[in-house]
Amino acid sequence: MKNAMRWLSAIMMIVMLLHPGIVQADAIPSKSGIVRDIAKMIPKESIPYIERAAKGKPYTFYLLTINRLDGQDAAEYATEVYHKWKLTEDDILILLSKEDRRVEMNFNNPALQEKIDALPNDDSSRSKLSAFVDKHFIPKAKEGNFARAAITLMEATKQLKTVPIVPTPEKPAKDLPSGNKPSKPASENESQPVAAPKEPEGPSSLVLFWNSIPWPRVGIAAGLAALCILLVAWMWQVQRLRKIRTQIPAVMATVSQALERVHHYTELYQGATQQQAAAIEQQLTASIIALESSLKEMKQISFAHTLLPKFKSQLDAADNVRQTREKEAAELTKQIEQIEVTERQLVDSIREARARLQQLEYEYRQEISTRGWTLEAIDQRYHTLVSRVQTVDDMDTFDPMGANAIMDTSKAEIEQLAQDIASIAHYANLYQQFPNEVASSRARFESIVQEHRLKLIRIDPYGCLEQARDTNERMLEQLRSGKISEAVQLAERRGQHLTDAVHMTQRLADLKLKNAEDIQAIANRFSNLPEEERHMNGLHQRISHTYRSNYWNHAWELYHNGLSVIANMRSRLDNVRSLSSEEVQEYEMARQELDGILQAWQDQDRNQRQYEELVMKLDQALELINRQMKSGEQAYTRAQDVIKRNRLVQAWRYAEDSLMKLDSGLKQLLAQPPYDIDLQSELSSQYAREAEAYLQDVERTAIVKRDAERTMNDMEARYRSTYHRTNRKVRLSHFDSQYSQIMSSANDYMYRGEYERASQEAAAVAGIISAMNAAYDAVIAEERRREEARRAEERRRQEARRAEERRRDEERRREQASRSSSYRSNSNSNSSGGSSSNNSNSSGGSSWGGDNKNSSGGSNW
Repeated sequence: MKNAMRWLSAIMMIVMLLHPGIVQADAIPSKSGIVRDIAKMIPKESIPYIERAAKGKPYTFYLLTINRLDGQDAAEYATEVYHKWKLTEDDILILLSKEDRRVEMNFNNPALQEKIDALPNDDSSRSKLSAFVDKHFIPKAKEGNFARAAITLMEATKQLKTVPIVPTPEKPAKDLPSGNKPSKPASENESQPVAAPKEPEGPSSLVLFWNSIPWPRVGIAAGLAALCILLVAWMWQVQRLRKIRTQIPAVMATVSQALERVHHYTELYQGATQQQAAAIEQQLTASIIALESSLKEMKQISFAHTLLPKFKSQLDAADNVRQTREKEAAELTKQIEQIEVTERQLVDSIREARARLQQLEYEYRQEISTRGWTLEAIDQRYHTLVSRVQTVDDMDTFDPMGANAIMDTSKAEIEQLAQDIASIAHYANLYQQFPNEVASSRARFESIVQEHRLKLIRIDPYGCLEQARDTNERMLEQLRSGKISEAVQLAERRGQHLTDAVHMTQRLADLKLKNAEDIQAIANRFSNLPEEERHMNGLHQRISHTYRSNYWNHAWELYHNGLSVIANMRSRLDNVRSLSSEEVQEYEMARQELDGILQAWQDQDRNQRQYEELVMKLDQALELINRQMKSGEQAYTRAQDVIKRNRLVQAWRYAEDSLMKLDSGLKQLLAQPPYDIDLQSELSSQYAREAEAYLQDVERTAIVKRDAERTMNDMEARYRSTYHRTNRKVRLSHFDSQYSQIMSSANDYMYRGEYERASQEAAAVAGIISAMNAAYDAVIAEERRREEARRAEERRRQEARRAEERRRDEERRREQASRSSSYRSNSNSNSSGGSSSNNSNSSGGSSWGGDNKNSSGGSNW
């Protein structure tokens, strides 16, 4: 339960941290920037406008919003904040209390207090500071736009006028105390009007809805919900414990029943059955021990233990043990049932096997009596199987599993014996059909011999027939003795001999036809050889004149040597014709000779093809050289045209000389064959690259020149325009001199072909233009300043005259009052007065809710 309470406390703390409004705001917050919006009364998008209005001269404002004052006086709270934040004389604090609907303006500036006290009365008993706040803050606050209200109050405070101090004739200004010297006229101390920032919008409906949520109640509800969830989870775990306590005994009962069933086999049976039963019993015993241990651990769990964090892991472990042992018990029970089923079925299997053996005995003895064969091997296999079935019958009472294994093997052998007995008739018929098969095979190969007029010199199909006849007799011997597997192998071999007799004859006929086709093809090649030689000799004559011998000599030697080899093949072809004649018919030997002749022709064809491919590559390389030369010449011509058209200063003498040398060298090489293709390819590639680079450099220079000319024209136009605008106010001789120097330098660079430097030099005119504009703007600003100073001096003099008039009127009133009261005085007494300052803060405020009559006054001096 303590753990649950810790969870509840943590959830409550998270809720309070997520929404600070739940915490009481009576503690003084720390200073953080201009705006400290604790109560979330200011939209985020409005804060930058407030900060902009709060900064600057003569005052810096600080805005603090809190949720409530909790009965504390607003002026006292604001003063505490003012001192904790270490605000200075030029700083003003504006405090907003959300639930109290209270605004408080707090500062410690006698001059500002004097300005506020000088404001006209509003015929109310409230302080002028409170009235001032009420006038400039409350209207927008009632609309819910606190950002606009704060900005309006700040701007109104900045625009307050300084109270003038008029010197009296009785006491010159030089005799006044230093702190009371006449100040500058109010007109000079007035702050310049600040452009009102864009009025921020009031809080959105989403913000208002968010702020209206009763977060303390939400926090309590969330805590109660979390507590309910924890309680339900705990109750579920306790219910799970009870369930496990009832499930484990049930599994133990199942395991005990399985132990009782398997115990019968471990005590009364032997062999494989006893070994399997013992293994099952050992596993069941281990399951009982594990379940008893787990049940004991579950029964020892107390109520207090259910509240610990490890309680769930203990339940998981116990449930895992239960499930594992339950599955294991089910599997072992199936194994026990399999032993029981095997024991019951084994009797039926023995009975079926004996019945099947009796049937087979009848069948093979019928074959013996019908054919007169001994079938000794089959009889022996039969008695072996009968003995094995009897062994199974004997083992059934003490080892059913071992007996079942023997029975499975015996069943497979019984089935094989049945197949062998059934095949006796098939192979007997196969023996009897042998003469027909021999006659068919002889007729097929003799037909081939007659059709192709073959002489059976190197092959003996009749020998294959004799081998087949011998194999057929051996098959019969094995069949009579009952060795069916050996008879099957001999039957397959007998069929292969008959097939070979036909195949070897057919192969000889095919070889005769193939040799004849190849002989004719080779003869055709020999008849076309002179034409091929003339073609190759003509090609070689052209290549030897056009290209150097190091490119083609090796390939030509391979081809030429191959011709002598081919010439020797004529005599071998005559020998092949002789071997393939009807009289000789040595087709195998002829085939070997033909393969050698064909290989020689393939080698010669490869040599010829390699030479032709070499010639084609050399021709392609020469064609590429010509194209590269033409491309280089075109690039050079285009570059010369660009230079003339744009009147560029010649700066490519080295590149042009190199191109001219390459062009001349290539033309000389092409005029004097045979060609060195590698050298000419390298030179032509270099020529094409340098010509293309030359063209690109010329085109880039032309673009740079056009850009430089455009820059110079643009700078000249801008300078002339600025000159005409500023020469009436500013002396421009110095700028004109600089401009002339820059443009002269730029023109020099253009003349020398340094177009980039000319463009950079001309761009410096922009700095002269900026300086001319700055000087012009400074003159205009000075003229405006002087005009404003003149107007301010005029206003100051008017104010001084009005102040002097008011002073004189006041003196006249005093003299009249003095004369009217002089007759009442009977004695002459002196009077003195003074004031002291407690250096306290001034504070005033208003409320924007209800009847809007609440206010607070500040201290004064």
